Amino acid sequence: AKEIADALKINSSLISLILYGNEIGAEGAKEIADALKVNISLASLDLAVNNIGINGAEEIAGALKQNKTLTTLDLAGNGADKDTLNQIEVKLKQNKENPTPKVTNKIDLIKTALKTGVQVPYGRSKLMVIGQGRAGKTSTVRTLLGESFEYQKSTKGINAVDRLTTRKWKRMDRDFRQDLQEAGAKAVAKLQKERIQPRKRIHSCQHVELGTPSETRHSISRTIQSRSYPQSNNEEIVQPIRIDIDEEEVAKKFDSNLVLSKDGQTSSEVTFTIWDFGGQEIFYTLHHVFLTKYGVYLLVFNMNELLKKTDEGVRYLRFWLDSVKLHAPSAPIILIGTFLDVVNGENKLEQVEEILCERVDIDANRQVCNDHSDLSFYPLDNTGSNGQDGVATIRKQIEEIVIGEYEFDVEYITKPVKLAWTYFIDLLVEKKEPTIKRSEVLKIASTHSITEQEMEKVLTFFHELGIIVYFGSDEQLRSHVTFQPQWLIDAFACVIYDPQVHKSKVKKLKGKLKDDRIAYKQTGILTTALLQELLKEYNTDDFVYLVRLLERMLLISPWIFDEDKDDMPRFLVPSLLKYKTKSKEHEFNYDGPCFYFDFGELMPTGIFQRIICQFVEQSCQYEGSARPTIEYSFAALSFGYTEFRMDLVNGPEENKIRITFEKDYSKEKPFVVSFAVKVLEKLRESIAGSRLVCEVLLTSIKNSNISCSYDKLVKLRGDKESFARTPSQRRKGRIEDYDHWFDGNNEGEENERYDVFLAHDWGAAGDNFPTHEKVKRINRLLKEQCITTWFDDSNMGAITDVGVAEGIRQSRAVIIFITKRYSNRLENQKNNCTKEFLYAVGHKEIENGEIIPVVLDKEMQDHNNWGDRLELNVPRVNMYISMTSSEEVEGQLDELVSRIREVQH
Repeated sequence: AKEIADALKINSSLISLILYGNEIGAEGAKEIADALKVNISLASLDLAVNNIGINGAEEIAGALKQNKTLTTLDLAGNGADKDTLNQIEVKLKQNKENPTPKVTNKIDLIKTALKTGVQVPYGRSKLMVIGQGRAGKTSTVRTLLGESFEYQKSTKGINAVDRLTTRKWKRMDRDFRQDLQEAGAKAVAKLQKERIQPRKRIHSCQHVELGTPSETRHSISRTIQSRSYPQSNNEEIVQPIRIDIDEEEVAKKFDSNLVLSKDGQTSSEVTFTIWDFGGQEIFYTLHHVFLTKYGVYLLVFNMNELLKKTDEGVRYLRFWLDSVKLHAPSAPIILIGTFLDVVNGENKLEQVEEILCERVDIDANRQVCNDHSDLSFYPLDNTGSNGQDGVATIRKQIEEIVIGEYEFDVEYITKPVKLAWTYFIDLLVEKKEPTIKRSEVLKIASTHSITEQEMEKVLTFFHELGIIVYFGSDEQLRSHVTFQPQWLIDAFACVIYDPQVHKSKVKKLKGKLKDDRIAYKQTGILTTALLQELLKEYNTDDFVYLVRLLERMLLISPWIFDEDKDDMPRFLVPSLLKYKTKSKEHEFNYDGPCFYFDFGELMPTGIFQRIICQFVEQSCQYEGSARPTIEYSFAALSFGYTEFRMDLVNGPEENKIRITFEKDYSKEKPFVVSFAVKVLEKLRESIAGSRLVCEVLLTSIKNSNISCSYDKLVKLRGDKESFARTPSQRRKGRIEDYDHWFDGNNEGEENERYDVFLAHDWGAAGDNFPTHEKVKRINRLLKEQCITTWFDDSNMGAITDVGVAEGIRQSRAVIIFITKRYSNRLENQKNNCTKEFLYAVGHKEIENGEIIPVVLDKEMQDHNNWGDRLELNVPRVNMYISMTSSEEVEGQLDELVSRIREVQH
């Protein structure tokens, strides 16, 4: 009986069991009763003539108080008393009237869940541990995990390897399979609760036999009805999907650890990934990459340092609070004050509270959460000398937040997610590859009937949870999906590190590489050879992706001013500029006109360095540009022979970047302003860009202390009296006071600054943008022929008055580079290629040759393959130039230059 009982405890498919006449006795009945308490499938049990007696029958009756499935039970010939039999009859009747039908096979349920799109809460979040360097963040993580205190080295970059649950608060292996198991358990529980069945009907015996042969036989009939799939009013209606399922694979993934509680429900615990952010300022530039909106933030600060260096401590706390507000405005923040073992004097905690309330204005921040203390923060001793009450309270606060007891946005934790999504991600994680090309991910998705649109939702959701890294909104970066975030973080940390705190991973460099590293620390200029050495552990494809990612995240920018003899490019890493010892700022005493980037109350971390990256890259495009001088909060640059400086103006009352010209460049100023607005547009399109508050302010020619936003001036140009209507507008002067920042006359006419605008589709991301590389080469050849071009080498985005549209208006001609992919994209209104094309044909005289078609694909040499939009808007009178090969590019270059110059005249 014991062996049978043990099997019943874990079996979820058996529905009928006959043990008639086996003499199991009272002890055997007790074993069977224990199994009935947890069994979730058995519907019929025959224990007749087993000599279980009164005690055995009472054990069975007690077990039925917890059992939800048994409806047929034969206890004839066992000497049970009538009261016990009546209790059993009542419970069996209840099970009959409130049936909880079970299925024949757990794997059948999993397959049903996958095929029908069953959705269950994923129960995952990020615990973001942030704060100033050496504040005790890593020690706080160890304390939360119940680990003993150890002296910790400063975190380099970000550490994202720890995983815990709110139930255990213990470090766990970072195994995605456990997430899959938990999701599977929830899906099984949901199917059982909602009585969702596989296609088989379950039939049961029709009667229950009670009592001894001489007693009246009580008969209760039962039938388990099949149920239709219910639709919750709160969930998206999910249509069944066609998904290829390997039964052995599903069994392997789900056959263990599908543990439910006794009532058929799964645990409501939440799993966290801990992200321990390095506190040194150099790592602040990574915030826009890794600070996401999903998560709970622990802001750790050193109470002893705050009391000793109050101004500095306040500055750091404000900085971190503002940074979270920008990147995760609805996320909860818990303040943790460390070094309680040091701050043990009288009234010390009250002094800390006073600083937080009066200097940091913590009470006004609705994101800060503390409901278990009279203070606005949690004091913590990571050495353990003051007991564990503090960490227990912090844990409780976190648990209450994630289960939704507060008004914070934690719906992502309980948001229903298809089990198929988790299954799909598991298939990818199982490959054990840190990064996979998106094209390969799409192939796997298609084999499981997940559309490309749904795949984007899957990847975006798991990115926000910190499980993967995927930049789907960026045309260049969406080519890869990173399934091991720490792999990416470690790569960044190889390049961006604090030389005063952390040692480079590369040691014992000799010769030129040693000199390159010394120069890198001093100037922030990184050679290709040193970059390859720093990232030597990564293969060629990963290296190319990482460099592209660093550039697109504006962490590095091309630097052409110190080319090696082998013509290998160099890169500027602005975040290292802080460590330059001798400033050259005094050498650039410019007193020309100035304008500003104005960030209002909050200047995002690392924004000055990211803007510098774009200006340096643009400077590289101009012949005659001087070598920039770049420092931590100052830069002197030039676009050709137009010189200007950029200064970080950062204080309690203002957060600006000032651009001051060497002198009044009447013709060149407007272009620098237009480029600045374009840079701002790119920042808004980047990570957290939608929450970026910034505008370009232009100064009055009469008084440089008076300014007006560029966007407002663009709208008002032509209405010269608009500034005189109200006192506040009159204070800004008249519209003519700002004309010196614009091309053309007061009606907004613009001078043509470029010979030609190059319109093209970049090509497939997975193939490293082949079309863009071809056009890039043609652009370089045209510039060698003294043709000025508007060429978007940064894929800077949408058409606006100051972006692509302005470039088209300021160009005499537009080259349309025709490929099959370009033609296909023109059939869709909602993409930048179509917007750019329609704007070009709407503003250029086609018959006068201002639209020049250049064919890059051989199949597009046939006009019949162009598609309707190209055929209608670029008629055959505009004879195309064929440049489908390198030989044709060289052979047809003179013809292209001739066509451009014809438009010039």
